[in-house]
Amino acid sequence: MSSSLHLNHALVLQRVKSTCFTIAFSLLFAGGLRLVVADQNNPNHRIPIRCPAFAITVRSVVPESENPNTLQIPRFRIVECGKSEGDRVWISASSVGWVERLDLLALEQAADYLAVYLEENTLDVGAHAARIMVHLLRGEYQKAHKLELELPASIRDASSIRYVSILVNAIVERDLQTARKQIDQLVKDAEQNDYWYAQLADLVTQASFVEEMPELTSLTAIHERSKSHDVQVAITKIALAKQQFETALSRCDKLLTHAPFDARLVWMKAIALGNLGRQSEEQEATTSRL
Repeated sequence: MSSSLHLNHALVLQRVKSTCFTIAFSLLFAGGLRLVVADQNNPNHRIPIRCPAFAITVRSVVPESENPNTLQIPRFRIVECGKSEGDRVWISASSVGWVERLDLLALEQAADYLAVYLEENTLDVGAHAARIMVHLLRGEYQKAHKLELELPASIRDASSIRYVSILVNAIVERDLQTARKQIDQLVKDAEQNDYWYAQLADLVTQASFVEEMPELTSLTAIHERSKSHDVQVAITKIALAKQQFETALSRCDKLLTHAPFDARLVWMKAIALGNLGRQSEEQEATTSRL
């Protein structure tokens, strides 16, 4: 990494205030929030799960992993943080494994960080897309919409911006007709972007739009052979949303073998088990992994 990038990163962090950054990370990795999901076969039984913490990468990283084919995770990517040990954090993204804590920035500070960064890097496509995504994940929909409208015209045809525009139309505007046309165009263009496909599929399933956006199936077909962990998690979530519980369970078990701290997979496995009528003890054993 160049010295200029080191300097730029340091200056931006200073302006965002390093004290707030430290406090945010202390809260972020203190154990996470405890949530519950219902067991449909036993309404009185609630399955506790740990809400995953999310962060963005502030530089390109290659997670430390036993997998020899570990992919590099570029700067300004959303990652799930599953566990921390000392100065290391176990993350789940296109690849899984350990990275240094200082390679990450909590979402609570990411929007300010990216806003400052973009003051001097006005055409950085990845930073613009990440900033909008951060606001979407934080539920700040109108801010995300405003930023999408203000994007420079010269970057609107970039792959990541096309995906972000779909998310804004679907999640913020609830304009599924436009979003479907945009997805259909991505399919026609054979536009494969593993990272942004995973973000799109994740938010669309959370918003329960899978059945209303059949074009997503065609887009999924373009990405289904991807080696990206996030893509495979997203496809698993779609299977769960379509109530394909056996498929979702099988996929979760396979992915958990190399991503044991991925809270999304643990959550999905617990849901699949509940809907398949499996013993509650198996559900408890699943969620106790977090």
